Order: sequence, then C-alpha cells, then structure tokens
Amino acid sequence: MNEFSIAATAMDGPTQITVTMPTNTVGGNIASSANFNGDVIGAGQSRTFSLDARNRETAQFQAASADMNLNGAHIIADKPIAVFSGE
Repeated sequence: MNEFSIAATAMDGPTQITVTMPTNTVGGNIASSANFNGDVIGAGQSRTFSLDARNRETAQFQAASADMNLNGAHIIADKPIAVFSGE
C-alpha cells in the first residue's frame, strides 16, 4: 500500500486521530516514512490531528518514496473513521 486516506464519520464534532508509521519492513520493503501535510513522518513516528466530518475533512498519507509501503501503519481514533488504501 503506497497511500491511504482517512475520513471522519462522526457528526458530533472533531475526531482525534493518531497515526504511527510501522518500524518493521513488510514484504521486503524498506521501513516506511510518509508524507502528510507537507511533513515527513519517519518510521516509528506518530502524528496526532483532528478531522471534522461536518466540514467533510479528510487526511491523506503517501509513502515518502516508491520503494516504501505503508502496510502496518497503526491508526487510533476516539470516534468512528473510514480508511481507504491503495497503490
């Protein structure tokens, strides 16, 4: 998986989300770093942010390079979310 998007689904205010990049290699690929909002999140690092479904907010994470994948990223939220992934 080279990228994923997160959408908040709870309509009762902002949803707090924490994403942690994997530290292990998956399927022989290099441990992952991701681009998010102009910032690079390194392997094992986390970012916490909020999304508000009432404003149709989403977040997108992309692998920092073509030889990395984001399999194994850990996502925690305090309300329901949807996660979409792809190549």
